Amino acid sequence: LAGCFGGQCILFAKSSSELVKNAIVSGSVDDWTSSPLPCVFVLGMIGTVLTQLYYLNTGLAKFDALVVVPVYQSFVNAFGITGGLLFFQEYKYMSARDGVMYTLGICITLVGVTLLVKHRSHLHHELDDSIQDQETENLSISRLEYGTMRRRRTQRGEADTLLL
Repeated sequence: LAGCFGGQCILFAKSSSELVKNAIVSGSVDDWTSSPLPCVFVLGMIGTVLTQLYYLNTGLAKFDALVVVPVYQSFVNAFGITGGLLFFQEYKYMSARDGVMYTLGICITLVGVTLLVKHRSHLHHELDDSIQDQETENLSISRLEYGTMRRRRTQRGEADTLLL
């Protein structure tokens, strides 16, 4: 989700910067005063930046950074490029070869991210299983030690006490 908002943020930033550039070049702020669109772009940029940071931090808090960051960056690129392609109608100037290469690039990116997530998820499950096996082994040893201590106390006539 953070990557999607990041891509939208790029789109709002590009639109805002184009309006600023036009105002500087033309020496007129008519673009800013004649339409509410520039304010929508600036507010959209601020909103998407804050939302992007929220979801990125949430993802980093819950998941491994080695998965979150590449997925985030890939989605920022994919949504930023696709958003610009559609919003600025750049597809009108693309040749068939450009369209195929764009589609191929997006597909390679998404397949790569999918493989990364699956690989990291598989490693995470193996690590969880290993930790669980170790905890079970430690618990079994603790029970064995407790049983041995209890037998020794009983043999000596001491009462069992359990401290929690």
